[in-house]
Amino acid sequence: MTIPSFRKGDKLRAADLQLLADAVRANRVLPGTGIRITGSPNGTTVAVVVGRSAPPGSSSIQPFQLMVASTEGENPTPCIRVAASTLAGGSSADLGFSEGDDPPYLLTPSKGVLVGGITIDGTTGDVTSRWLNIESTMPEDDGTTFYVEIGTVTDGESPGTWIVSNSRYGPVFAQICRNWYAAEAPFFGVNWS
Repeated sequence: MTIPSFRKGDKLRAADLQLLADAVRANRVLPGTGIRITGSPNGTTVAVVVGRSAPPGSSSIQPFQLMVASTEGENPTPCIRVAASTLAGGSSADLGFSEGDDPPYLLTPSKGVLVGGITIDGTTGDVTSRWLNIESTMPEDDGTTFYVEIGTVTDGESPGTWIVSNSRYGPVFAQICRNWYAAEAPFFGVNWS
């Protein structure tokens, strides 16, 4: 919407004033999600409302959050749903997550530790693969394969039920460090954050 122009000595018509009022309304700043607008006779203030982490029990899903779910269909079976995130860089697709989380990432439940893992090239330190898996115990790192605990899965009180707990949420970053003093493999180590 353009603001009409006026010349000195012109008569103001109601239609001209209406165009002016419409143009002012069209250029008004409006509040939205995460935006607060405060107007005063001295001007308008636009403030970004900083989001807070969701309180326990809220419906906000965190990256790598573990949830007990069930498959769809006539005979649903329990499964462990993992919310999309990234591990040691890369993309969520590298871990098998679908675009838009449709279909959701589901794992067959078993008692143990949900582990994120990477394999690196032993001479360059480049990440060659990433994965998530439920292991009975936390695996040991070797010279080219490194693991991080995402959460745990345990039996529920009644048969066929499961309890999940997150140890961390994503994204999970990895700093791959060269051991310059190593005369033989392993030449790299990984620090998770």
